[in-house]
Amino acid sequence: MRALPFLALAACSFPTKTFVGGDSGSGQSDARKDAAADALAGFECVGQPFPTTATPTIRVSGTVYNPTGTMPVQGVSITIEDASNTVVGQPTVSDANGLYAITLTTNGAPQDVHVVGTDTTRFIRTSVWRSIRLVADTDVTFAMVDASSAAGVGNAAGVPFDPTQSIVSVFLMDCDNRPQAGATMPNSFAGATQRYVMGGSLPASAVSTDSSGTVYFINVQSGIATLSGTLAMGTAEIPRDVNLAGGEFAYTALQPGP
Repeated sequence: MRALPFLALAACSFPTKTFVGGDSGSGQSDARKDAAADALAGFECVGQPFPTTATPTIRVSGTVYNPTGTMPVQGVSITIEDASNTVVGQPTVSDANGLYAITLTTNGAPQDVHVVGTDTTRFIRTSVWRSIRLVADTDVTFAMVDASSAAGVGNAAGVPFDPTQSIVSVFLMDCDNRPQAGATMPNSFAGATQRYVMGGSLPASAVSTDSSGTVYFINVQSGIATLSGTLAMGTAEIPRDVNLAGGEFAYTALQPGP
């Protein structure tokens, strides 16, 4: 089976909410406090408010790779789009090292935006949707997806991919951007096929995520849909709207919410 498309999660630095805490003076022993801290690790953002302000400008930058994530790609048109798929900021093109950068003016408000790569001669429209709104400089490193890779996802799922529709790849993560096994999602896309990644395959029998925390939706119609998920311990992920243009491969991620 052709390798599933790649997204550099470590470099992607999905924005997180800030945990505000401290010693409550409860008189707990150090050992009990350490155990409680270990239990919270990766879930400190649960119950915490979202950021309400952003830096005056946000620099969105990263590296664009080929579908297997092994080689930077030059000449990909990069735009940043808002929730209605309207371009914001100044479009650019990836350089000889696959690098790009776009600066947004925020007026102090968090930005509900996504990064889009296009190159109609080599790739299909590829987009990256953040888990929450951007509030500071952010690195978005991702792989473009070509027609062969998209077809390979459909074949792995046992469903022919319709190139006029889209594929959505969702990463279910904790507050520290670590993928979570045992997570589940409802299928928010009418008529689409849902598959959980299981050991690098997309078996119809899988009912939750493996350690990759990844779910695919194949043959998704254009338009807006809301993604939601639940982690193995019952923690809900923040719902995320995506607005698909059609003929698109969309990466997105969900994190725990308040």
